[in-house]
Amino acid sequence: MSKIVFMGDSITQYMPYIFKGNIGENGDEVKYIGVENIGIGTYMDYVWPRVESENADVYILLLGINNISRPDCDYDERQSLDDVADKLKEFIDKIVNSGAERLLVQSIYPTDLHNRKEKIIFVNNKIESYCNNVGIEYLDLHSILQDDEGLLDKKYSDDGIHPNELGYNVIADKINKRLKKGLGQKVIQKKK
Repeated sequence: MSKIVFMGDSITQYMPYIFKGNIGENGDEVKYIGVENIGIGTYMDYVWPRVESENADVYILLLGINNISRPDCDYDERQSLDDVADKLKEFIDKIVNSGAERLLVQSIYPTDLHNRKEKIIFVNNKIESYCNNVGIEYLDLHSILQDDEGLLDKKYSDDGIHPNELGYNVIADKINKRLKKGLGQKVIQKKK
């Protein structure tokens, strides 16, 4: 039996209310600690201490869209796209340095709002590269959820940013496949 904690913004916050399936194996405890309209830095500084006290076996991270959409959501001067990627890297390091053994970092999902397509791809590429370089599990859901134009496929969302039931089912299926692959081994494997 494992304890799985999802960390993120409103996409994470809404998941348990819309998604009716299961994450993990039977008997796993799953918690969703999502906060609407939160940025990476604010989550890291104010929410992470609560999440860390959960002593989860697996952490699943999804943050960044609010920093791209509303650069002032963290109330600091670090608002460029490079800053968004750097904040995610810092948070990933903080999770790893907490002693966590399993971390799954999700790509930022596509959206059809406010012309953010290239910005999301930029940050996702930086985070995927970072995760690959340090041996952290990265899950590219962006390419799975996008339509032919690279935007969030309308069948997966009713508002253009938050997944609907079908969207969460697709996401959960991909996460469950990764969990099954990694539950018997450490997901965090620092490269030497």
